[in-house]
Amino acid sequence: MASYLSSAHCKLESLYMSCNPVGNAGATALARGLSSNASLLWLSITSCGLEPTGVEALMNALASHPRLMTLNVGQNYATDDLDARYNWLDDQVLPSVKLLVAESKMLKMLDLGTTAMSLAALVDLAGVVSESESLAFFSAKSVYGKAE
Repeated sequence: MASYLSSAHCKLESLYMSCNPVGNAGATALARGLSSNASLLWLSITSCGLEPTGVEALMNALASHPRLMTLNVGQNYATDDLDARYNWLDDQVLPSVKLLVAESKMLKMLDLGTTAMSLAALVDLAGVVSESESLAFFSAKSVYGKAE
């Protein structure tokens, strides 16, 4: 898939991979293809068992993507029904998510879902999100609840 995504012949605009056992190895391979892809507009990779390493690879690869408008790495409602694994985004992914938001010129929607990121990390990320000229929708919350 990575070689097709990176080829000049790829015209794929939407890729829905949610609830598939992609994991870090799959996300890293996907990132290699996406780093030179120019056609993708929409990527949903929810509940694929991603951990920080895989999420970082995707975010870094997509930061310079010329057309990506929608990225969803949160949770899928069918996760439990399909016996899929949730994605695990913690503070380790903060620099790569900030890079994606800051560098992406076309990104309109970013959904991180419920994360293991600290409240301080989400506040830090909110600062970058508020400066984005393209982002119209952003969603992320922490499993750690609200600040006291």
